[in-house]
Amino acid sequence: MKISVAVATFNGAPFLEEQLGSLARQTLKPAELVICDDGSTDGTAAIVERLAAGAPFPVRLHANTERLGFADAFLRAASLCSGEAIAFCDQDDVWLELKLERCAAALAKPDVGLVVHTSRVVDDNLRPTGRSYPNVRRDRVEPPLAGDPWLAVRGMSMVFASRVLRAVDPALRPRSHYRDAAMHHDEWIYVLARAFTSVAYVADPLALYRQHSANVTGADRGARQRLDEAVDTGWAYYGRRREQALELASLFERTATAGGEFSARAAEAARWYRDQATRLERRLVVYEPQAAASRRIKRIVRLAASGGYGPRRRGGFGARGFVRDALMVALRRSG
Repeated sequence: MKISVAVATFNGAPFLEEQLGSLARQTLKPAELVICDDGSTDGTAAIVERLAAGAPFPVRLHANTERLGFADAFLRAASLCSGEAIAFCDQDDVWLELKLERCAAALAKPDVGLVVHTSRVVDDNLRPTGRSYPNVRRDRVEPPLAGDPWLAVRGMSMVFASRVLRAVDPALRPRSHYRDAAMHHDEWIYVLARAFTSVAYVADPLALYRQHSANVTGADRGARQRLDEAVDTGWAYYGRRREQALELASLFERTATAGGEFSARAAEAARWYRDQATRLERRLVVYEPQAAASRRIKRIVRLAASGGYGPRRRGGFGARGFVRDALMVALRRSG
């Protein structure tokens, strides 16, 4: 399998050489390395040109004429790739040698369009922090629409089939659930792959996820962060999630009517996201600023009775969702 590597760079000189060196050490060499530079003013271009001269694979550097932002720069780099599969590559991480080989094997399984693997979280000097993100607990393959719809996946832990990227125009991607901007490149690919294909999960760590002061995004801070998000800003958060679900439903409906390889699964995804929007609408009552505690309690009971707190991989809010909602009532927060 030919896997292209897509990198978005912006003033990546401090760490880029170490990352590009780890690509050259892969047991399965990249078919190509496509770098989309978003207006670097340091020595990024010089580092790329120097390493390209001795790289065991083709290296192409595309300089943006105007700043795109990291998400669009990644998607631009991916659009320039020619491989059967694409691996997003952050400029400041380090890949372990078996990453592409292991991901290629997982992508070779029937219907798999995305591989998500564990990465070790390290500090700026690559010292282990003792954490993993994402923390995939076991190897498995999830069928379409069966995985956690809200799984936070970073691009450095993803390798995906090119056909997933080309199924829907990235310019049509809906807003992110946590800021007024389009979905990030990795969230977008996860949503498409989960809707259109099976997703393979690899428990072994295959990359070092470097955390430093200049990170654009970072590793999830864990259950405490998620609890704070739900209790303190639940009304706005779940409202945005509902709007996002409605946007995705509309997008998948248009994709289904347009025909193509994924039309049938797009129709299924549209129905799933419409149902998800309805579930979120019902849950919002729990976080409604002016709702009485009695009304919130009744809504939790109704959600529980209807399976609303079932497994997240089946569209429910999960046991943790129930705990957060119960805390919302107990603390009488207004969101």
